[in-house]
Amino acid sequence: MGSGKSKNKVIDKKLNQSVGEPQKRTALKVKQSAPTQVKTQAAAVKRSQTSSIEQPKTTLVGLKTNDEAKEIGTRTSTAAQKQTNGELEARPKSNHGHARSQQYDRPKTARKSADPRRFMQIKREKTLIDRTQDGNRTKSTKGDTRLRLAVMRAKSVLDEGALKPSEDQILCGNVSTECPPTAKIVRIFTSSTFTDTMHERNALMETTYPRLKQFCQKRGYEFQVVDMRWGVREEATDDHMGLELCIKELQLCQKLSTGPNFVTLLSHKYGYRLFPRQVLATEFDVLFQNVQDSQAKKLLQKWFRKDDNAVPQAYILQSISTHLPDFLSSDPSKKSAAKEEWWNDSEIIRDALEDASQALDPKDAQKYIMSVTEAEITEGLLNAKMLTNPVWMRRKMWTLKNRIAVLYSQNTLNATGPKTKCENARNLMKNLRDERMSTKLPKNNILQYSLDWSDGGIDPDKNRQHRTYLTKVTSELEARLTSMIDDAIKEKITAKVNDPLFLEVLQHTKFCQTKCESFHGRAETLKEIQDYMKSDSGEALVVHGESGCGKTSILAMAAQQSWSWLKGKGSVVLRFLGTTPGSSGIRPLLASLTHQIRKVYHQDSVLAESFKELVEEFHESLELATKRHPLVVILDSLDQLDVSDGARQLSWFPRELPPDVKLIVSTLPEDMYEILPRLKTIIDDKLNFLSVPVLPDSEVTGIV
Repeated sequence: MGSGKSKNKVIDKKLNQSVGEPQKRTALKVKQSAPTQVKTQAAAVKRSQTSSIEQPKTTLVGLKTNDEAKEIGTRTSTAAQKQTNGELEARPKSNHGHARSQQYDRPKTARKSADPRRFMQIKREKTLIDRTQDGNRTKSTKGDTRLRLAVMRAKSVLDEGALKPSEDQILCGNVSTECPPTAKIVRIFTSSTFTDTMHERNALMETTYPRLKQFCQKRGYEFQVVDMRWGVREEATDDHMGLELCIKELQLCQKLSTGPNFVTLLSHKYGYRLFPRQVLATEFDVLFQNVQDSQAKKLLQKWFRKDDNAVPQAYILQSISTHLPDFLSSDPSKKSAAKEEWWNDSEIIRDALEDASQALDPKDAQKYIMSVTEAEITEGLLNAKMLTNPVWMRRKMWTLKNRIAVLYSQNTLNATGPKTKCENARNLMKNLRDERMSTKLPKNNILQYSLDWSDGGIDPDKNRQHRTYLTKVTSELEARLTSMIDDAIKEKITAKVNDPLFLEVLQHTKFCQTKCESFHGRAETLKEIQDYMKSDSGEALVVHGESGCGKTSILAMAAQQSWSWLKGKGSVVLRFLGTTPGSSGIRPLLASLTHQIRKVYHQDSVLAESFKELVEEFHESLELATKRHPLVVILDSLDQLDVSDGARQLSWFPRELPPDVKLIVSTLPEDMYEILPRLKTIIDDKLNFLSVPVLPDSEVTGIV
């Protein structure tokens, strides 16, 4: 069930010509900026600046769920599906000839030292040196310093206790918090059954979407439409991945889009129902025992195979071409025959599983009777975290109720088959539309329309009322979406996502989340890190090991678990050195660390005029930690620091930590990096050096 290049051209031509653009496809482009130079103490060292990602222009993508889909459409490019919210381009970390697993590669960015002033507000407030109103410097006494720190801590305590929004949770180091989108994209997923809303979908594509594209482009945003009814690659259909791809695209819209992300045109048709591609072995056994038809049992045994390696064990639906190779044939007649045979087999399997699902718990049985459209609506609307983002265009047909029997016979309501199944579809539709959706969405996000039904459904060519209806639909949806996009852009301008410090912390948070997703094992190492955090040690903990042993992933997981170890009552400041310009040089690193620490303790930022003052400000910020609000600082890969300002000589490194502060760092062990030998002269407690061995074969097997 796919569409080729000819389909792509049809959609792109319509959409681009509507706004006066040449016919062309756009794709994700990566531009490499010109190299820059950073002066070190000895010589100028060339670095390459961080690449930027240019987002694609308007994209209309789709997936056909059954044979009703028309032969027009476009698809999302592979690059577009891998968008990263405007994150810095990921590149391998230099290992100086050392082999390492690709699974743990870190992004490597330019090490050009950023100006610390981008992180600091202009306000002098130093511990040991104060500036008087006339500009003269005066030494502060130790008593003055202690008094001022006590006042600052008291202010932090008074400001504690309120529930922080997600942005503040991120600044405080809760890396499990969902990261807000930073890309300038409006990406809308369009959901509905196909045949009974065909005219509405075409009208939106021809008028509403091109105008929304112009509106977004004037504000510097890209506009993308995801319509999963226009076609999907044959390979995805062959592997039964249609629904999974559909949900992934929907989730991507929710993750990336600024403002609206989901539009449904659900009207009177419940839609096509698919059975799951994967079924738990225990559940499959119950279903199989309750299937009465012998032919259905044979087909279940034919198409489902048990995967003993799955955890837990499951039955997997085989690809169509496994038993019907002609499904992927280039011969149209053979391909059509294979499709017809699969369609007949799948209908028998679907009906059998639907009937047998009555033996399951109602919640488990739901997936065997749910339509693709309801699955989309459940993910995009009913389970949405932000109910202000979905929109429902609800159409009511006043004369439809008296024509139900006729429409059933015409399959207009997707009601072929036994009467009981038709009634079941009607009941499922009524529950979804009238009880669940109507009570969930805000009234402003439900656009309601009433009109008379005609033979064959909506017919704008013959029915004047229907022509007027389509004009109203397109104009009102455009007005509603425009308002939502405009509000979201204004909110984004004033939000913290435009703050350089927040963007820096956000990049490291996302990197940490990526590492934690693939983390496995290392329980003993994490336990040692936890023991250090609970100890009264006043020195840093050093995690060291050869390249590729998993130090970065261990520190990422330690950062994630630190939040629970602190029971949400402290702050975790995290940097993966070398992954952003702000974490590659010692000056921008100390500036951003100091700025973040002072921010989470509700203190104004300061401006350091020299490297010595910057180090002093960093050390002073550590003094803000209290028993009620402890501080954990995690710095991964000290060996990735630029050598400028003697960063690897560690003159900036805290020798003794304040009582409520823990510092965890990692480095490669080789002497050529200078870091580990220096740390051994700074830290007296040899128990504070944690060596990470290569991952054991048993844990490697667990990951695989």
